[in-house]
Amino acid sequence: MANISEEEFNKELGFRLMQVRQRHKMSLEQLGAHIGVRYQQVQKYESGSCRISPMRLALCAQIFEVGIEYFYGTDTEITGSGYSKAVLNIASEIAELPNLELKRSVFHLAREINKFASEDEEQEDVDIEKLRMRA
Repeated sequence: MANISEEEFNKELGFRLMQVRQRHKMSLEQLGAHIGVRYQQVQKYESGSCRISPMRLALCAQIFEVGIEYFYGTDTEITGSGYSKAVLNIASEIAELPNLELKRSVFHLAREINKFASEDEEQEDVDIEKLRMRA
C-alpha cells in the first residue's frame, strides 16, 4: 500500500478486518469481546475512523488465523480458508480494483446477489415440497 494517506491506510486495514471477520461469521460484539473492546470500537476500526493498535491487530491475526501481513495488504492468503481457486481468483480481481469505494460497492453487490439467490433457492425448495405433497 505505497504512497497512501494515513486515512486511506486505516480504511483499507479496516476493510480487510471487516472482510475476514465476516468470512468467519463473527459478529462485531464477538470480535470486540475477543480483543477487549466494545462493538462500537470494532466498528470504528472497520470504518477506518480509528486506528487499531498493533497488539489488537496481532490478536485479530491469531483469532482469524491469518498472517499480520494480511491486514497490510502484502499477504492475501488466508490459511485453512477452504475456498476454491475460482473464489480466490474473484477475490484477487476485486482486490485489483482501483479504489476502496469501488471494492466496497462490488462486495455489497455480491452480498445482495447472494441474498437474492438464497431466497430463490428457499422458494424452490418450498415449491418442490408442495409438489411432493400433492403427489
